[in-house]
Amino acid sequence: KQWYQRRVAITAGNDISGGGFSNIFSMPKYQMETVSGYLNSSVKGLPDSKYYNSSNRAYPDVSAMSDDFWIIIDRLLMNVAGTSAATPTVAGLIALANDAR
Repeated sequence: KQWYQRRVAITAGNDISGGGFSNIFSMPKYQMETVSGYLNSSVKGLPDSKYYNSSNRAYPDVSAMSDDFWIIIDRLLMNVAGTSAATPTVAGLIALANDAR
């Protein structure tokens, strides 16, 4: 097998996600309609509303694979993990999206 065929990624979430609502900053007007529409939709899996302040600023979470992440440095295959793997991946995707505009 080729090196990239050795493993199959499992698509699963992680319980250390960071999106949510601020406990300090009020919600700006430009978020109000979108956040209200989302919270009033039929989205399943939201936590009980007693655990967050939906009247304050919403902030998103972005995620990328960060465990068992294969990279190549100087033609050597290496396995890394953590934000050191996920951050450049997200940055690269955003750069590609911006470049495509």
